[in-house]
Amino acid sequence: MAEPIEPLEAELRALGLHLRTDWVRACVVHIRSANPNFSNQPLPQQVQQIYMHFLQCDLNLAGAGTLPRVEDMHAVKLEGRYVVQVDEITNISQGSKTRYQRADASVSRCLKLSLTDGAQRVTALEYKPIRALHVHAPAGLKVAITDAFVRGGMLLLLPENLDILGGQVERLEQAREKVADCFNMDAAQARLK
Repeated sequence: MAEPIEPLEAELRALGLHLRTDWVRACVVHIRSANPNFSNQPLPQQVQQIYMHFLQCDLNLAGAGTLPRVEDMHAVKLEGRYVVQVDEITNISQGSKTRYQRADASVSRCLKLSLTDGAQRVTALEYKPIRALHVHAPAGLKVAITDAFVRGGMLLLLPENLDILGGQVERLEQAREKVADCFNMDAAQARLK
């Protein structure tokens, strides 16, 4: 018997997770198949189990969208907390051959992030060094952005407005590793010449 998922969705939204109803429903069915007592657990425990699955899901498929049209914004503060997925990180302060090599958070590093909320793709720039971010962060990493400034349709990230939630999407991570390996192999070959 399927119970209503609206209470679960409301709790997830309170955490900043705006997920498609069909994904939440499928997630509940999946969890219930492994744990028949799921429906008898308190709501916070149910939400925690869905949250753990959320960290591994692809927001490109599961996200319902939450951000306003960031690409149309300029010189404004995006008020509130938004949970998004990091699909790619590159160090744009480096040339194309070395931008996927790990660099410590420093004044000379500038990371560019490709983010999604499931409905749109957004670009973000590391405005000040953020120690927890690097080009080898797993693809599909979930982050929460709070009260970020927007310039020219891009979010400006600071250590104080970015929280790393964790997670990854396996197929995105495999693709990221292949790209990084190709770039790093090319860079290593160039050093040998």
